Amino acid sequence: MILKKSGQTGNNYKYAEILANIIAGMLALILSVRFTPAYYTYAIVLFVLYLTYDCIKSRTVKISMPHKVFTIGYCLLYGSLIVSAAVNADKGGLNLVRQYIYWSLPMWMIAYMAGKYKIEKGFLSGILSGAIISGIYGVAQWIKHPGERIYSFYTYPTHYGLVIAIVLPVVLYLVFKRKESMAMRLTALATAGFLLVLLFLTDTRAALIAICIGLVGALGIVLVQHWSRIGHKIKIGSFIFILALASSSIAGFGYMQSHRTSYAGQIGGERILMLSASYKMWEDHKISGIGLDSWEKYYYSEKYHPKEGTETNLDMPHNMFVYFLTCAGIIGAVGFIFYTVLTFWGLLRIPFGNDLALEICALTVFLAFFIDGMADSTLINKIPAKIYFALVGFFMMYNHGAEKDKPDENR
Repeated sequence: MILKKSGQTGNNYKYAEILANIIAGMLALILSVRFTPAYYTYAIVLFVLYLTYDCIKSRTVKISMPHKVFTIGYCLLYGSLIVSAAVNADKGGLNLVRQYIYWSLPMWMIAYMAGKYKIEKGFLSGILSGAIISGIYGVAQWIKHPGERIYSFYTYPTHYGLVIAIVLPVVLYLVFKRKESMAMRLTALATAGFLLVLLFLTDTRAALIAICIGLVGALGIVLVQHWSRIGHKIKIGSFIFILALASSSIAGFGYMQSHRTSYAGQIGGERILMLSASYKMWEDHKISGIGLDSWEKYYYSEKYHPKEGTETNLDMPHNMFVYFLTCAGIIGAVGFIFYTVLTFWGLLRIPFGNDLALEICALTVFLAFFIDGMADSTLINKIPAKIYFALVGFFMMYNHGAEKDKPDENR
């Protein structure tokens, strides 16, 4: 269902679009800078006030729906978790699903505005501003506690590393974005370099691998999709970039790994033990799992806890697929697989037109988030998840209503 921009014409629509950009920028900034524990409540209240005003002003409540594959994947994921929790009569699990859905609301908030107005400038400026502010706070932490891993506003270094991994592609997009001012390009370029330094200061290996593989994978997909339309110089340059990125990521990973001395800090570490224990849990609860909020209890039980395990307060197996398989059984694992595949497929169908840089950006964000989820928590990690869903909401409504396969000679 496509929203008609009726009820607002001429200057009225122009002013409404300016307001939408301001609100989108504020939402992106609030989600990126966790300045208070209640920051998400402020974001929700801000959007509700804006939504009420916009509906009254435009005299319509019609919304643009994203491509159906996004909606189907989303419903299958959370629907499968609800079914699993219901089968287990797991009230705690149902409460967790409610929280997971609540954390995904930024996708629909941004999608509403992006489907109705062109909010690119405001939203991306908010993401950039949030990256700069959180980075400055991270540096302040490093100065105060030199040698310690930084985490900025995000509770744990791994959380901040994941945020950098999904925000960095957006910042890099602003460097290459067409019709962008030189001041914005230079600011984005400096911020991208800043974020790379911060990523090393988080000492988060999973995030480093995720952003590198995600960027290489996205670039490869776009090259294959548009091979016949891309010049030889760009092809050669892309391959050189991929080799340079692969070499630097290997060197960076080696540096991070070199000063990990504990058993848990080595490659795999206790994560291998957690995966093994999770498999045993799944063997005993194959269909609906052990319960979404029960992994920690089962892992530290006498039956499943490995003798070599030394870490405490572990609440998930550091792998999203294994988490859903163990805690929600085959039901939840199938829902997660469908969500992942359909979201990826949906991104491939978005009509980015001439904007190949944004296409690479969108695919990199998704791939980095997915890859990081193979070694840490993502969709159930409330702070990074909100930023991720906001970005997906923006991407999935880009050029909404345009034809994907429309000929484009300049692409």
